[in-house]
Amino acid sequence: SLNMTVGEDGDDEWLNFLADERAAPDSSYQVQHDSRVRSEWIASALDVLDERERQIIEARRLTEDGATLEELGEVLGVSKERVRQLENRALGKMRNAILTKTDNPADLIAGL
Repeated sequence: SLNMTVGEDGDDEWLNFLADERAAPDSSYQVQHDSRVRSEWIASALDVLDERERQIIEARRLTEDGATLEELGEVLGVSKERVRQLENRALGKMRNAILTKTDNPADLIAGL
């Protein structure tokens, strides 16, 4: 039984020696909150992109495998260098959109 007393004085129970591996409720909430806020920032940042930029970001950064520059170049009918340029421009737009959402840019990386 986990309630069985142990020790010389018999004032401890086995249950007191079991470690709780779960995260503390406050840190669990913080992680969920931060994840939700970051998802909202990314969603709003995607809204500033044009259709082609959004397609590139979604294919390269928001999928499990991530498309290559060459694959996207073939789909879009442009060179892989042009896809890279469009991706960099889109990431810059997203960065600026996200930075306008916070007074303290350090908030963006807190808890990562």
